[in-house]
Amino acid sequence: MSIVNKIIESVEAATGYSCLYHSDAELDRLLDNAPLPCAWFTLLSDGSVINDTAQLRESVEVAVFFCDKTDHDFNSIENEAILDLLREKAFTWLKSLNGPGSLSYTGDITTQRIYDHFDVNVTAYGVRLTITENIGISKC
Repeated sequence: MSIVNKIIESVEAATGYSCLYHSDAELDRLLDNAPLPCAWFTLLSDGSVINDTAQLRESVEVAVFFCDKTDHDFNSIENEAILDLLREKAFTWLKSLNGPGSLSYTGDITTQRIYDHFDVNVTAYGVRLTITENIGISKC
């Protein structure tokens, strides 16, 4: 299974949100009719391979966003309440990566808030981190 599919599976299992993976332009189109709240991340471009004794494991930098519909007034207190719920979902997913699953994260985690980025009015809370496969492909 690809690292992309592992990320999607881990987000959906931990949060119950559907998770989209596409280009920015395609996400803009898909979010118009997506079941909200949901999670998404954009096409991965750079990564690295960890060359262990018995296997090769992929590691990628990714930003996963948790979003929900909002009013156009994205400076409102209501928006902060939405962000609090989305942050909880992001943290729930991050905690799940510390378990026995197929992925783990390393290093610092940075966050980002998105307002008025897509055609549909959504607010999003994102976490940017390095994710590594716990089990890769055997060298044998």
